[in-house]
Amino acid sequence: MNLEKPNNLYEAVVMGLFLSVTAPHDKQSEEARSLTESLMEGLSKTELDRAFKEAEQYLKSSSERSGVGGMSGVCNCDEAQEEHEHCLGCECVLNWNESENYCRWCEERMALEKAKL
Repeated sequence: MNLEKPNNLYEAVVMGLFLSVTAPHDKQSEEARSLTESLMEGLSKTELDRAFKEAEQYLKSSSERSGVGGMSGVCNCDEAQEEHEHCLGCECVLNWNESENYCRWCEERMALEKAKL
């Protein structure tokens, strides 16, 4: 995925999911989420499921490229000035309005997977 400019709607959704998790501030995260949610309306359920999985893989590979475990590419836990928790599904930093264990995107992905069963 090209993080500079998506080539189509699907790539824009994947990029939006990634940016909504990695944005450095809550306001930026919420802006990315809002825009991504509106873009999601143009994708099928199958494409959305695939986009969630691709964004999750991109988050994991991004943290692995940083050379340190966890989401170090997104969060520098050693220097964080406020207490925070990480999602058990993708290791992103949880926002204040998310559950105790999973980010909103992982919860939505798990709900979609459960609905398929």
